[in-house]
Amino acid sequence: IAGMNQFMKDLAANYPDLVTMETIGESYIKKNGNNNDGRSPGYDIYALNITAANSTRQSSEKGKLLITSGIHAREYTPTELV
Repeated sequence: IAGMNQFMKDLAANYPDLVTMETIGESYIKKNGNNNDGRSPGYDIYALNITAANSTRQSSEKGKLLITSGIHAREYTPTELV
């Protein structure tokens, strides 16, 4: 998870006119402290907004795409492949 989070932060830093990153919530474990295995402190949940910052088109005029990944703990397809 740390590697994926860093990759998203790097995208936002390297392409500030195209990519913004924001925290949209916390994992259940981070929010409630209910960690049975003692390995994970929980994490922030991030979203990337990818659009041209200098675009003259309004958001309602642009197409929309939502990609969700890494939703379940033991998925065979890692987030990096999405």
